[in-house]
Amino acid sequence: MTKLLAKKFGLPIVDINELAGFLKEKKLKKWRRISGPTLIDSYLKKEELNLNILRFVPQIEVVTFSNPENHPFVGVRNRTADGVVVFTILPGNYIPVCAEFKHGAEEVSINLPGGGNFSGKNPHSQAKKEFEQETGVILKSVTELSSKGISNDARSNANRTYYFIGNVSNPLRVIPRKLDKGEFLETFLISIEDWLKLIGNNGVIDGQSVIATFLALQQLRYFKR
Repeated sequence: MTKLLAKKFGLPIVDINELAGFLKEKKLKKWRRISGPTLIDSYLKKEELNLNILRFVPQIEVVTFSNPENHPFVGVRNRTADGVVVFTILPGNYIPVCAEFKHGAEEVSINLPGGGNFSGKNPHSQAKKEFEQETGVILKSVTELSSKGISNDARSNANRTYYFIGNVSNPLRVIPRKLDKGEFLETFLISIEDWLKLIGNNGVIDGQSVIATFLALQQLRYFKR
C-alpha cells in the first residue's frame, strides 16, 4: 500500500481503489488447494472422525408431499444451520465488512458480518454476537429485516438466513475483536457509496450480503433520497 490507512472505531477505512492493495498487504488471497473435491462419504472412510467438520456437513432429507393431482411427490433437500447477516451504517456513512477466503467459491469474499447459527440460538442474539465478535463494535440492538428468514435455494435447501440492521449505541463502544479459532478474516470500513459500487461491479460474490444490503437500504429508505 502506498499510504497509511486512516482508522475509525478501531478499523481501517479502505477506499474502493485501495482494496486490492489492502487485501495483498493483509495476505488475503486464494488458498492453494491440496486435495479434493472428494465426496463426503469417501472422505470420512479415509480420514479420522473430525467433529468440527461434521457440523458443517448438510443432512440430506427426503420429504413426501401430495401434489395438486393427489399424487405423491418425493423431494430431496439439504438441511444445515440457519445463518445470520448484519448490515450496519456507522457514523460517517461507513459500513463494516469482512474479507476472507471462502472455500465454496474458492475466492476471497468481501461480505457483511455474520455466520452460521449452529447452536440454534435466537437469531437476534446470534446476529448481535457474530457482528460484535467480527467487528469489535458493540450493538445496542438489531432490527429484524426478514422475520421468516430467506432461503438461498428454496427448492433444495431447508435452512434460511435471517437478516438484520445493527443499531449502534451512543456513544459508540468498541472492544477487541474475538474471532473463532481457525477464522482468518480482516474487518474494515468502506463507505456506503463504495460498497454499492463494489456490488454493482460484481465485486461482491456473497449473495447474502447483497440481499442484506438491499433489505436494509429499503428499510432505511436510502433509495428515496
